[in-house]
Amino acid sequence: MKRSILNPGIVLMVSFISACSDDKYDKKSLTLEYETQIEKKNVEINMLKDELILVNYELEQEKKNREKLQIFDHKARNIMNYIANNEFDKIRSDFDVELEVINGKIYFDELADAPIEQYFPTELAGLPMYFSFYNPQNDFTEVGYFLYGYNQYGSETKYDIHFRFGKKDEFIYVGTE
Repeated sequence: MKRSILNPGIVLMVSFISACSDDKYDKKSLTLEYETQIEKKNVEINMLKDELILVNYELEQEKKNREKLQIFDHKARNIMNYIANNEFDKIRSDFDVELEVINGKIYFDELADAPIEQYFPTELAGLPMYFSFYNPQNDFTEVGYFLYGYNQYGSETKYDIHFRFGKKDEFIYVGTE
């Protein structure tokens, strides 16, 4: 009888100890698993934070570019208006550029050293102007337009022009492509 009580007692004791050790092992493995999941989520959160910083920076740059483009567009349209009205002195004074007008062609001093003769034909100034491109660079910015009109033969012609602005957003010249 002692043996029959002793065997179930030993079995009960061994199963209790193994259950306790399994419980500790399960808690440790669950804790480790949760810590691993938390670490993965923290890495993901940090990546998303970095991405958010980048997106916010890009949005800020886009906003600055839109504002600058509006300023450049306003200047370009004013210049074209002055050219159309033959107000060349106004261009010289308002935009601090040197230019010469000879036979309906504007020669900007900035282009005097160009390998080929560069000028802007004044008759293009009265044509409707449609935005084409905005090209900001470190040293300058170019803004391009399409002009539509009719040539001497009566057929519709498209002209490509561009305005160049300097590092400090100052007007430098307008040219044809």
